[in-house]
Amino acid sequence: MQRYGCIRKGLSQSYVTFSKDRVKVLFRHDSSSSRKYNIGKPYEATVNIEDITHPFFNYTSGRCLYNEHLRLSERRLVFNVNELCRLIAKSAGQLATNIILFTKFAEGGSYRILEATFRDGLKVTARLPYPSTIPRRYGIASEVATMEFLRLNGVPVPKVFDWNSSSSNEVGSEYIIMERVQGRELEEMWLRENGYY
Repeated sequence: MQRYGCIRKGLSQSYVTFSKDRVKVLFRHDSSSSRKYNIGKPYEATVNIEDITHPFFNYTSGRCLYNEHLRLSERRLVFNVNELCRLIAKSAGQLATNIILFTKFAEGGSYRILEATFRDGLKVTARLPYPSTIPRRYGIASEVATMEFLRLNGVPVPKVFDWNSSSSNEVGSEYIIMERVQGRELEEMWLRENGYY
């Protein structure tokens, strides 16, 4: 359990709304054992966006079997939330004030995925690699080039709105900003076809 008492590993989501220099975070958790979210009453906390110990900047989706402190520190990703939201809005042709929800959407082995929801319902995702992801610079550039190549050849992949393969930017991290595509995951379709769902 985290300090806030409402986060359980793998079953939590962090929602963020903005004011001038502080972030309001709504934590919601699933009370069931399934992976689908049963959103109950939100828990609210207002935190300073400079607080790098906050779950928004740390890996909260699982545990490590050995060297947990080291593994978690490798996935700590501190970035400028306000600047990332400004870039997301700009790349989507919107104003940052139109963002009504900013979510830590998912965490994987190499990336933290964040999602911005705008007033008109548009959803845009941002992928930020962990500091331990190597090579970040070439990895980001290669991933963007591959997605663009696939998209131009008719494969339904998200359209990349903006990207930066250098951590020397206003966000403080490399990033890929892309559209959020709707639909079912390939893994789910394969498992359903083979009778696992």
